[in-house]
Amino acid sequence: MDLIKTFPNGTTVAKVKGWKDYKYITCSAAGSICRYANSFDNAISFAEIFENYYKVSRRRNTESS
Repeated sequence: MDLIKTFPNGTTVAKVKGWKDYKYITCSAAGSICRYANSFDNAISFAEIFENYYKVSRRRNTESS
């Protein structure tokens, strides 16, 4: 697996080899959520979703403390 990009909140996009017809994997900062994608554009879209979710869930946790 070759790391391609790391986003500010820790979401990563990596290139994978030999897993069905998928070419990329996007994982959340903690690595608890990962999503395979066929194209780089799809992988970046998933990364943006993970980044936005992380901001919202982090804000929610801070407000409840």
